[in-house]
Amino acid sequence: MRASVRSVRAGGPARLVVAVPVCALPSCDALRAEADEVVCAYQPEEFWAVGYYYQHFEPVGDDEVNATLGEAWATRPAREQAAQAHPGA
Repeated sequence: MRASVRSVRAGGPARLVVAVPVCALPSCDALRAEADEVVCAYQPEEFWAVGYYYQHFEPVGDDEVNATLGEAWATRPAREQAAQAHPGA
């Protein structure tokens, strides 16, 4: 998540909000130092792993990630795609 926040921050957003359903207290504190706001529904005192707090938490394969990112890219406005493909143009 920290890498994602830094990547988004590099794009110069007006405001950067991180929202997660569950997070360890130290991790939320670290994210607050980098995001404008962190929204977390549950911060247990003893945090074991994210998957512990879900009924179903199966791993996501590379093919599904690539397909989802491809779909997201395809739905962006054409001018944003052009700006990303040719920075500074």
